[in-house]
Amino acid sequence: MRENALRAEILDICRGYSSRTLNFADFPVRTKWFRAEFNADNFESLQYIEDSQNWNRLSKGTRHVRDGCSYIYAMPERSNPARFVRSIFSSIEKGEKLPPIIVVTNRKHSKLVILEGAVVLLLTTERLKKG
Repeated sequence: MRENALRAEILDICRGYSSRTLNFADFPVRTKWFRAEFNADNFESLQYIEDSQNWNRLSKGTRHVRDGCSYIYAMPERSNPARFVRSIFSSIEKGEKLPPIIVVTNRKHSKLVILEGAVVLLLTTERLKKG
């Protein structure tokens, strides 16, 4: 139990979990957490979190991961975002395991919104495109 309390405290400090601020503003208090698997069809509906200026800029304001993916891979290789994403892609190619992606949804809207792990999704989407 103490470990869970510590996790909640850290998550609150970094992401606003308990206080319902930052990434968790307007997030329901009663939440069900579970693991699920994605397939390629899910990527079309994935969106970046609403309050992230970087991801909004990357997707040209649409918040759709598919748009962010297209834009990042069109950037010159020497640009900071492209270099960062390509270095992670290189890690994946070497077989390194990356942290899990956290996606949230609301049954009313059934949108899939990335809470954590957007860069991993960029790379996974690109890998799916290549077959």
